[in-house]
Amino acid sequence: MLKQNTSIRSKLMRVMLVTSAAVLLLTFASFLFYEFFSYRQVTEQQMIGISNIIAANSTGSLAFNDEADAQEILQALQGARNIEKAALYDSTGKVFAIYPDMLTKNDFPRKPLRNGVSFTSSGIKIFTSVNQGNKHLGIVYIHRSINDLYERLLLYSVIAGVIMTLAFFLAYLLSRKYQAEIAVPIISLAETTIHVSKQNDYSMRATKMTDDEIGVLTDAFNNMMQHIETQNQEILDARHLAEQQAQELEVKVNERTSELKSQRDFAESILNSSLVMIAVFDKDTRIISFNNRCEEEFGISRTDVLGKRLEDAMPLSKGSTTNKGLFRALRGESVHNPEYQSSVTGMYYESFMLPLRDASNQVYAVLMTAHNITQLVESRERIRHTNLELVRKNSELEQFAYVASHDLQEPLRKIQTFIQLIRRDNDDKAVTSKYLEKVETSAGRMSALIKDVLEYSRLSQVQESFSEVDLNIVLEYVMSDLELMISQTDTIIHCDELPTMMGNRLQLHQLFANLINNSIKFSTRRPEISITTEWLSVSERQVRQELKPGEVYAKIKFADNGIGFEQEYADKIFTIFQRLNTREKFEGTGIGLALCKKIVENHNGHISAASTPGVGTIFSIILPVKTQPGS
Repeated sequence: MLKQNTSIRSKLMRVMLVTSAAVLLLTFASFLFYEFFSYRQVTEQQMIGISNIIAANSTGSLAFNDEADAQEILQALQGARNIEKAALYDSTGKVFAIYPDMLTKNDFPRKPLRNGVSFTSSGIKIFTSVNQGNKHLGIVYIHRSINDLYERLLLYSVIAGVIMTLAFFLAYLLSRKYQAEIAVPIISLAETTIHVSKQNDYSMRATKMTDDEIGVLTDAFNNMMQHIETQNQEILDARHLAEQQAQELEVKVNERTSELKSQRDFAESILNSSLVMIAVFDKDTRIISFNNRCEEEFGISRTDVLGKRLEDAMPLSKGSTTNKGLFRALRGESVHNPEYQSSVTGMYYESFMLPLRDASNQVYAVLMTAHNITQLVESRERIRHTNLELVRKNSELEQFAYVASHDLQEPLRKIQTFIQLIRRDNDDKAVTSKYLEKVETSAGRMSALIKDVLEYSRLSQVQESFSEVDLNIVLEYVMSDLELMISQTDTIIHCDELPTMMGNRLQLHQLFANLINNSIKFSTRRPEISITTEWLSVSERQVRQELKPGEVYAKIKFADNGIGFEQEYADKIFTIFQRLNTREKFEGTGIGLALCKKIVENHNGHISAASTPGVGTIFSIILPVKTQPGS
């Protein structure tokens, strides 16, 4: 392949020389190919003739097993040129006689091959059958060297090399002479072109040397230069006129620029003094305006965002409400987002997006205004939580009212009834004593109710101060307080190591005491309580919205083998004064589990229950802890 930067003279000469060399190589290759096959064909015919003669003369020797006569017949091959070795095999395939005498039988094939000639790089081999009539007597083997072929090919190659060298030199001389007829006019034209391009002298003309295609090209070049010279003069005249007009236009542009700059500075002053965030986006969502309020709100300098697409300047905005609203506005829609949370700052905003249109009513940009309503949203959320708390408090007040009208009055009614019966039967001491016991029981129940109501009311007040509490120590104190009940009921309690947390020690003591007391009291067989601790996983924390994201939580389970209850009542048992079992055997005020729930909520936790009637109940308490059990 010719290089692009090679001169045309070299290219022409190279083409001529390569063509001549290719023709000579093809000619000599054809000659050598023909010589090789001619030699092979002639040599094979000679070998077949010699082999047939030896075979014909060897019939008697093989027939009479005359080895000396066979050896003498093979010696006749001394007159044949290039015969390296020969052998005569008997009918059994064994070597019968060899030529020359200095060789041994091991220098020949152990067994003769079938009749035929084979041509290899080492020589020509031929096997010829020796027959007498239809009787097979043996085989003649002859191996001929082809060194004479190699010598002849070498000689032809030397002759070919000499002839090609002479021919190549002659072709070089001829190509050097005749390539000038083509190259010189082209080179002259090229030099003229280079002069024009360097000097910008369009009056220069190329010299026409021939009337062939190159002459036509020269005429076309000269005509082109004439046109360029004319057009160049016209351009110079037009440039002079344009320079005059440009000077006048520059004066007007400077005046207009100064006017626009004043207007722009005034507009920017208004934008930057606004308490509302103002930004302008072009149709490719690139930010082209960004006021001071935006810088303060997002903590980003306008120099870092101007000219960038919104998603590039603020990657967190991808797929956000702002991003979606921006594309709607670019389609010509006026967008109002009354409330949304920014994915960039995490605060809440209200925004307006207005499409800006040109004279042809096409949207070329979007004006966005927004203001921070985070305080408003937080205030509204606080009001909502307050309302929910008020609803909850009202519900509790309703429950207290129910207690006042029912649970607390019920013992009073019993006391009044039994007093009336005592007055009626005051002469019967046995009956009067029985009624007095009933009065005492009712008064005790009323006292317990009042005590639990006061305790529940106290827990509803402002949260008491928290300190570091080791739940293992709390459990020890509870078991010590309940030692008599545990001993009387022969209760078995298994417990894991418990964590440490920030909390109110007295409330946590009451929580553990109520749960253990509940498990012992509501049991018809030997009570068995198992207290275990689990580390709450991240996925479990995410499921419960009431848990704080940054806290570490543990789940403490109280499992018993008590009477249990239907799972459908799992939420109701934590309602104040709610008792699922009204049998006298299982005494209670219905406030114990409500107190447990209140204590857990005071500690920002969660309590739930799972139960199967006749099998037992599992109370699960999730609490924020300070250390993992065992750490």
